[in-house]
Amino acid sequence: MRVTLSPYLNFNGQCREALTLYQSCFGGELLFRTVAEFPADSPDCPTASADPDTIMHGQLVNQDFMILGTDMNNPAGFRPGNDFGFGVSIDSEENLHRSIEILASGGTLAVPPGPTPWADMFAVVADRFGKIWYLNYFGSKSPQSPSRSTQ
Repeated sequence: MRVTLSPYLNFNGQCREALTLYQSCFGGELLFRTVAEFPADSPDCPTASADPDTIMHGQLVNQDFMILGTDMNNPAGFRPGNDFGFGVSIDSEENLHRSIEILASGGTLAVPPGPTPWADMFAVVADRFGKIWYLNYFGSKSPQSPSRSTQ
């Protein structure tokens, strides 16, 4: 199985500003997906009360790294110190489901696997040690794809 590990940073309304700052320092291409772009009837993500311009998913990508970010609070809510998780890019849906099974054993499946505007399959798991894992199978929505547009 091929995986890529990236920091997944939670912000309290400053995701766009922070990733733009990191871009000015490190270069790369930015992509943002807002709450307005997420299906309003999705049972897996509590977006109904969020501002439509809230960053649901942001990413800064260059040839050597990817930094992921969001303004959506994790299951425990936003507190300095719990504002970091692991973004994992996984090479297949099968391996994503296998990873969920292993990480959720004794932990919690916070967001069940499903498609999103940024990935063919996405899930969030809190493992038995309390660490948050943001699992992505990008598939056709790969951030490395030359056809991707930035916003």
